[in-house]
Amino acid sequence: MNENLKSIQSLTSSEPSSIPQASPEELALDTLKTLPTFLDQLIQLCQDLAADQVPDSENSIQKFAALTDGIQTLVEGIECSRSVLNKPKTNPMRILEAELKSILQDFVETEDDTYRNELLKTHLVQNLIDWKNEAIPYLLNSD
Repeated sequence: MNENLKSIQSLTSSEPSSIPQASPEELALDTLKTLPTFLDQLIQLCQDLAADQVPDSENSIQKFAALTDGIQTLVEGIECSRSVLNKPKTNPMRILEAELKSILQDFVETEDDTYRNELLKTHLVQNLIDWKNEAIPYLLNSD
C-alpha cells in the first residue's frame, strides 16, 4: 500500500485523537492574553503609518490594509471572548467601541492628510491603549 494512503488512513481512523482539546473558555482566555501584544503591534503600525512621508505609496497602502485587518481581528477576538466568557458589555467598552468607529469613519471620510495623521498617531493609538489597559483586563478578571 502506498505510504501516503497509509498516512491518510491513520489520520482518518476512528481512534481518539492525541491532540489536546481546550474548552471554549480556555480558548477565549488564551485569545485575551495574546491581545495586549497584538495591540502593541497595531499601535506600532499606526505610528509607522503616521510617519510615512508618502501616504499613498504601495507600502502605506499595505500597512493600512494590515491595520484594518488587525482592527477587525481585534474586535472579533474581543467580542467572541466576551460572549464565551458571559461577560456583560460595560459602558466603558461601549464608549471605546463608539470611539473606535468614529475614528475609523473620520479617517476614511477625511481628505486632510494632517488630520489623518493626527487620527492615527493620537486618537487611534490612545483608543488602542485604552482597550489594552481597560477592556482586556476587565475581560480577563475572573469574577
